[in-house]
Amino acid sequence: MIQYEVNGAQIALDPTFLHEIKRQQIRGAKGCYGWYILRSQLPSSTDRVAQSERVYLYVGTVTDAPMTSVTSRFLAELSGAQVTTDKGRSFDTDFVVSSALAFFTQRGINITFEILSEVNGRQEEIKIARERRPILQRVTDKSVQLLPELKRKIGHDPADSFEAITIQLQRLLDNATAG
Repeated sequence: MIQYEVNGAQIALDPTFLHEIKRQQIRGAKGCYGWYILRSQLPSSTDRVAQSERVYLYVGTVTDAPMTSVTSRFLAELSGAQVTTDKGRSFDTDFVVSSALAFFTQRGINITFEILSEVNGRQEEIKIARERRPILQRVTDKSVQLLPELKRKIGHDPADSFEAITIQLQRLLDNATAG
């Protein structure tokens, strides 16, 4: 068992998770991936036809750099370890995705990570994002980017800036629930 005990938080992590993640990570699977929820888990979801419909949160791709993998991206986005990578000006994408994962799971919504294509690269990511329409991203002909209201500037008080992300996530959830 792995124990995390910091600032009064006590979290136990099953070592099976870590062992399996390491096995997957070393395989170095490349491709495009996505995080999704099922429409049936959204509040006020009553449409039987849409019950199994996937609502994509985020779509990404792996670079060609050595030792990068879909599993590495899973871990980075799951943990959101770096709050910022631009000297504190704005929240890092991995941090925002991780915050969204926490936001949805705290509301009892299960999230699934899957490989969508074994082809990696920007063009494949754009093609898939156009098809899946992830709610945390804006898709153009040339890129897939986090919504500007989520990739926000960090103000004098990072907690206030983070609260603004939570408000935006609630709006996205409300819109996804509406249809």
